[in-house]
Amino acid sequence: MIEAKKKLRYSLPLRIGICFAVIGLLKFYCSLGFTVEQNTGLAEHLKNALTVYLLEFIIYFVIIALIFLRLNQKNGKLDQINKPNDLGFTPNILFGLLIISRVAWWASPTSPSEDVWRYLWDGERYINGQYIYLIAPSDVKLGNETINDQISREILSRIGHAEIPTVYPPSAQLTFALSIRISGNLENYLFNGPLKLHSKPEQVQTALRLRLTIWRFLILCIDLALLSVLISIIRLGESSKAILVIYALSPMIAFESSLGAHLDLLGIFFMLFSFNLFVREKYFVAGCMLGIGFLIKFIPFIVLLTLILVWVRNILFSKKKKITYLQIKLECIKLGLCGLGFCLGSLFVSLPLVSELWQLEGLWPGLKTYSAHWSFNGSVYPLTESLILKYFQSYDWESSRLLLKVFLGLLTAFMGLLYTIKVNGNTSEKYIQLAQINLFILSVLFFFSPVVFTWYLQWVFPFIVLVINPSKFRRGLKHAESLKCILLLLWCFSSNLTYIPRYAILSGKVWKFDVFWTILEYGILVLTLLIIKGYSLYYSHEVSSNK
Repeated sequence: MIEAKKKLRYSLPLRIGICFAVIGLLKFYCSLGFTVEQNTGLAEHLKNALTVYLLEFIIYFVIIALIFLRLNQKNGKLDQINKPNDLGFTPNILFGLLIISRVAWWASPTSPSEDVWRYLWDGERYINGQYIYLIAPSDVKLGNETINDQISREILSRIGHAEIPTVYPPSAQLTFALSIRISGNLENYLFNGPLKLHSKPEQVQTALRLRLTIWRFLILCIDLALLSVLISIIRLGESSKAILVIYALSPMIAFESSLGAHLDLLGIFFMLFSFNLFVREKYFVAGCMLGIGFLIKFIPFIVLLTLILVWVRNILFSKKKKITYLQIKLECIKLGLCGLGFCLGSLFVSLPLVSELWQLEGLWPGLKTYSAHWSFNGSVYPLTESLILKYFQSYDWESSRLLLKVFLGLLTAFMGLLYTIKVNGNTSEKYIQLAQINLFILSVLFFFSPVVFTWYLQWVFPFIVLVINPSKFRRGLKHAESLKCILLLLWCFSSNLTYIPRYAILSGKVWKFDVFWTILEYGILVLTLLIIKGYSLYYSHEVSSNK
């Protein structure tokens, strides 16, 4: 009897694991014949990878629907025992599913993006004590005497926009340097030990594969740590760990972090870790972690913005009739400790690069170029930009662009404040309320942003997991926040249309902006949002009529 129950308990995770193991074999198969050092054939590989990716996304949505159905079927029993049903998804099983999903892409070249070569280049420059922010890769004079010189030449030839200095902040640079330090030690051991490669071309190509693999391994470690933090937060409430499959098996996370080798998961980890610490009322340490994450990518500042908005709500828009001086003091202490930790954490990781940063006047050149001129796959921003150019004919377009970005940033904060006031008291679980606010602000930020690369949307996944599974979710998909999370998952799917220009470039064609793909990407999103809103209004009317 016990064995039968155990078999039933693990049947769903086992079936899902087998399913994704088969998908993993497909990922490996589509990479056969394409090596890391190969410059040609990347377009064909990207086409094969996106085909497997599409199949994986379809199966992924089916699995999520199945888990939702199972959770709703367990609704009555859950209320009796007052314990969330995890459907057999223990932490070890979740870790195993994540590893299968991610490692399957390791045999592939980084066809979706060349950003990883910039990471490896910056790490090498940092290790050698050279300038990172002042000198562009194309301006670096390389010799041709040592193996390291030849490896650097190979990496340089793969960097996109090598004429522009790096855009990545100090925390990211420390991580790049760590990766190079590990791979450098392994290279010395392997080349002088077991491999004994005497041919320089063989050593160069092996070093490239090794450095890429070490970087992917570090990202996998961060990925597992991020899942651990999610599990830790989920245990604070009554949510089921089965919902963590949304993150563990996410085709987007696997595609962008393991195949594309983007560093975003590193920043997401520190953002979520600080979120976890803040929920546990460890405000100073939470601020320190947030400061470190902020200097990986600036997006974690959203968490600090959320804390400021919650502080404003608690002080100025509290539903309590009267707020005492002690309550105001406690709120100020919380925000102050978090802000102090944020400043100290940011300062700490900046110290190794302080001599170079001191020579800069304001932002470093790469970040100036990115923030002033870069625009890709936006929605609200390019539309507004076009209207300004057409109807207002701004003479000082640089100032107009800056003012537009400031305006959209303030509008994001204002909308976040309105939403923060709205969710006040909607749930008894503190982490869910904070996650809702963070998810809302992140979503608005990406709608208003001039640059929305597909891998940026990875930042919403942890908060989708936390928001989609409150106790109210057991009543079914009529819960509004859960429907909005499904909408964001659909956006993550439709955003992959942005790889069409990438495929054109790899095929040797001149890339031209096609408004059709942008309309299709955001049109799916808007249409789904209207359907959800209409359904929500209809359901609210039905509930009120039946009372």
